[in-house]
Amino acid sequence: MLAANDGRPSQHALGYIKHRLFDLQQDELAIVFEEFMLLKPIPTRQVVHLLFTLSGDDAFGALDADLKAGSAEIEQHAITLRIPDHQQFIASVFELLGSYGSSH
Repeated sequence: MLAANDGRPSQHALGYIKHRLFDLQQDELAIVFEEFMLLKPIPTRQVVHLLFTLSGDDAFGALDADLKAGSAEIEQHAITLRIPDHQQFIASVFELLGSYGSSH
């Protein structure tokens, strides 16, 4: 997916950010995103890719290889957070979210 749109954000992503900025009354910045959607592409020198993962095993090697295979034009970074008890972590998150939803 990072290779789509020449490595730039999709129109959908830009639109989402634009609407959130308008919701936050950051109209001037929202208009910048609207211009990127409608008038001009974001220059690749202003784009940075960040890939963030949570996993039960060490994914660094796979992420590093994937990023190295990508475009050299766009700065790329990866963060992988290893959670040894990943399945328990996921279960506890869903349990917490379930109780949050029922109490509010």
